[in-house]
Amino acid sequence: MLNVQAGCNRGAPHPTPLRGAAFSRKAGEGALTSSGALMSEQDRIYEFRPHWVTLLGPLLLALFGVVVFKFGRDFFMSREGGLLIDGVFGSFEPVLGRKGVTELESWAEPVAMLGVVLLFGLPFLSAYLVRATTVLSVDPRQIIWRRGVLMRDITQIEIGEIVGVNVSQTLMGRILGYGTVDVETRGEDRLVMRLMDDARGFAGLVLDFKHRMTAR
Repeated sequence: MLNVQAGCNRGAPHPTPLRGAAFSRKAGEGALTSSGALMSEQDRIYEFRPHWVTLLGPLLLALFGVVVFKFGRDFFMSREGGLLIDGVFGSFEPVLGRKGVTELESWAEPVAMLGVVLLFGLPFLSAYLVRATTVLSVDPRQIIWRRGVLMRDITQIEIGEIVGVNVSQTLMGRILGYGTVDVETRGEDRLVMRLMDDARGFAGLVLDFKHRMTAR
């Protein structure tokens, strides 16, 4: 576990602003917007998101679903599979009649495909939407944490209220650059963000803003 406390990480590297955010021109000279207009450090906003590793498990599940569907389809297209299908659907013939069984067979593959998509594809879609809609914004005045796909939650913490930032990383987290960030405030409020990309960069940035504020 890596613990970083307020005021002790002035030299931590700053993350590169995302596309559309301001970028540094020269130290002490402010920044340039994408249109070339000069702007101050107070206008710069850094954004952090969950690491891509949050998509790894759902992605592997989706790929497993594709493999299951392919092998299942190949089996049922074989002679043995055809006999099995005829036996299963043939048992419904006394109830549905021959025409009903034929129509039921025509729906078998689309229904099976839909089931595979719902069972194996939905977790990946859900994880992707969660990652796309979770944004941690930092500027010299505040931290804003936005998350939620359908119902939106927004948490805001002033930089001056922060007393410490803790970063916890596993060995794999240190290699890939993600971790759990725990932001402590003067009150009982705290932010805990798991599997965040560039967790150490976020902590260094927040503590640097905190140091600048207290040094004024």
